[in-house]
Amino acid sequence: MRVTFEQSYNQKMAMEVSLPVFNDTLKMLDGKDVMIEGFYIPVDETGDDKIVIVSAFPFSQCFFCGKAGVESIVDVLSPKKLPTLKVDTKIKFKGRLKLNRDNFDYLIYVLEEAFMVE
Repeated sequence: MRVTFEQSYNQKMAMEVSLPVFNDTLKMLDGKDVMIEGFYIPVDETGDDKIVIVSAFPFSQCFFCGKAGVESIVDVLSPKKLPTLKVDTKIKFKGRLKLNRDNFDYLIYVLEEAFMVE
């Protein structure tokens, strides 16, 4: 979760945005297979059952409730439909980490080709 942010004007959005500045340790993991563990947060709004969010904190303390930053959550993209789980279920995923600096359709951390680990 060690990331800082810098302000930059985004032409497409016509506004100032916060862009992540990843440290060297995170940059070394970019594109590599990693395993993450955290709390399940569904993304029902997208209608896509192959995307979930994993949070370092339970829902009551997560980014969406204002208790943590965007650096504490990961977009998990699976090639297969993911099971329906209860919010705050502790889960593990393995996949390829992508550091996302400027695609505002996704979070700053994206786990691609991810699968659940028992």
